[in-house]
Amino acid sequence: MATLDAINRKKSKTLDPESVIRVINEELVAKSVAKQKIIVDKLSLTPSIILSFKKIRKIENLDGYSKLTTLKLDNNNITVIENLSSLVSLELLDLSFNQISEIPTEGGLETLVNLKELSLFSNKIKDITPLAQLTSLQILSVGDNEIDEMEKIKPLRTLKHLQSLTLIGNPLTKDSDYATFVLAYLSYPLLQAGSSSSASSASSGAMMAALDGGEKGRGRIGGGSDGGMMGTAGAMLSETLGGGNSGSSGAQIGGGSSASGGAGGMVGRTGAVLEAANDPAVVGAGGISTGMITMSTPVDISLAAAERGGLVSLRGGQAIRTLAYLDYKMVNVDAVIRARELYGEDLAKLEQEDLNAELAKEASAALEKQKELARAANFEGLDVFFQEMVENDQEYQTKLKYVRVVDACLAEYRTECAAVIDEFKQYMAGQLDLRRKEEEEMNYAMNVIEEQAVSTSQEILAKFSKLRKGITAQLEAALVDGPTSANDSLLSPETMKQLEDANEALLKELMEIEEHRVEQAESILDQYGAKLKEMFATTKDRIQLDFQNLVRLETREAELMAADAMRESERISAPGGGGSSGSGASAAGASSAADGSSSASAAGGAHGAGSGDEDVMSAEEKAVLSDKPSLQQSLKNSSEFRQAKIHEKEDEIVDREKKTRVDMENKAREEEHKKNRTRLIEIWHHYDSVNQFIQQIMQEDTQR
Repeated sequence: MATLDAINRKKSKTLDPESVIRVINEELVAKSVAKQKIIVDKLSLTPSIILSFKKIRKIENLDGYSKLTTLKLDNNNITVIENLSSLVSLELLDLSFNQISEIPTEGGLETLVNLKELSLFSNKIKDITPLAQLTSLQILSVGDNEIDEMEKIKPLRTLKHLQSLTLIGNPLTKDSDYATFVLAYLSYPLLQAGSSSSASSASSGAMMAALDGGEKGRGRIGGGSDGGMMGTAGAMLSETLGGGNSGSSGAQIGGGSSASGGAGGMVGRTGAVLEAANDPAVVGAGGISTGMITMSTPVDISLAAAERGGLVSLRGGQAIRTLAYLDYKMVNVDAVIRARELYGEDLAKLEQEDLNAELAKEASAALEKQKELARAANFEGLDVFFQEMVENDQEYQTKLKYVRVVDACLAEYRTECAAVIDEFKQYMAGQLDLRRKEEEEMNYAMNVIEEQAVSTSQEILAKFSKLRKGITAQLEAALVDGPTSANDSLLSPETMKQLEDANEALLKELMEIEEHRVEQAESILDQYGAKLKEMFATTKDRIQLDFQNLVRLETREAELMAADAMRESERISAPGGGGSSGSGASAAGASSAADGSSSASAAGGAHGAGSGDEDVMSAEEKAVLSDKPSLQQSLKNSSEFRQAKIHEKEDEIVDREKKTRVDMENKAREEEHKKNRTRLIEIWHHYDSVNQFIQQIMQEDTQR
């Protein structure tokens, strides 16, 4: 990309109003494909379209090119970035030397999640912050535009894979602090294993230079285009030690005999510490290292470096990742260190924000994963079941929440319910695994019989094809030589009859093969359906058992709750009984049953223990306890409401479980029906095409 920018830099960017307006169409694409000598079954499957210098004004007609990985539209008259959302496989996009003035936040580039290289060199762009959405970018060229604010560089911190950035030719580069600012804000520390943003995979195209003090070393890993580090070779990081020695002295990894020197060398993960020799060593493919490589931090930092790309400095136990190239020049790691020191306070704030954002992202992803498991395993809503049950209990919300002994009982009941529900969720997750295993085994069996049918059909078709080719050869010979007399046919009636009979026999055999496959498929699907029914019956029994346990817990706690509440009611009704009321005795603690906190201490700590005269009783609690008949009825209504909710949730889960079973079986049968229908259409199409061939010969023979 850098070379491309350099070549094109002197090209005129003046819009020619007299130029012929061109649009992207099949003709242009076909010419591009032909010029590149790309062979594809369909034009829409082409991996690369190059339409440079075509006087194109508008990006359009690319919706069908979902497999496109490279699109070059440089040196045209394009003014708007649009109609690219369907190109989800795109990895390289060149829009340099056009008339683009704005990068849209929507409807432009945001769907290009796989984009690795982007050139917008030599346009009229002022704001590049929308590019922060392209988190897979490794190479970005936005030089020779109208970017004049350095603050607009900060959003690019989200581009964690960025290795090369070109800004040369923009007004902001005239600022004396430009390079320092960019190097500072487009660098960040790599976190070690166990921290929230620890890298999890090693990808190609990485560059790593590990330094230990001053000017002792700089390294690079390349192997890609332009001799840089942007290619796809990169460094290999292995879970085990690589074999052999390479480089002049090399390096030992974790005490092993593998060396990090030499092109394509492997950095192993067996040892936690990397100690390198003083002699030069090459890390990765195509790059060089001119100094000493020392890693005193865990080797997972190497994995992070390999994933992110760019330069990595390891000093004082801290690893910092930065760009590898800025404006075509290799980045000096010491300059990055100095830049980070200069902007240290603001960087610390930004990096904390980055960490918080990463933590929030991971938490959101984990929550979504839990929700998806709950939906798939059919225990959705159970995490908040108790809370919702209490919140919707009108007796509790209007009266009973003020009675501390009631709240204490509910807190204990909640804990016991949580234990039953947790065990139930584990069981349902296990049943989900079993269902998926059954589905995999069914699909495997269906694929086996499909392959057998296809293989047998192909053998029969090959024999028929041989016969047809022979007859076709006879026909071609007859057309050349001509019949022996005017009354003779091109092909003898016997030959035509042989082809007709063979076609009929082929139809019969193919239909028999398909019928046999369908019988086998039906048998497999019947077994699959029976297994699903059996699993449903077992699961239903478990659902009923666990929810019966919840009802038993409810019944027991309701009895204890009633006993404790009546005891309190009698205590305050007795002569001289009752606690003092006042504004300081709020019922805030009583509402804790809904949110899961325990108020057992406020209620005396156990069943049978009253509030005590020393407790300050709220006016609301005293009023509820003073009306014993109303209290009894409220407790009864509350218990009945909770039991009804438990049965309602049980029925809901059973119904969903049954629907899941039915849907799984119906899906499998529907797919088989479609497969059978497609197969029959293919068979009859072949049969009809042969008959048409026969009819055509006979018609031509008659006309002759």
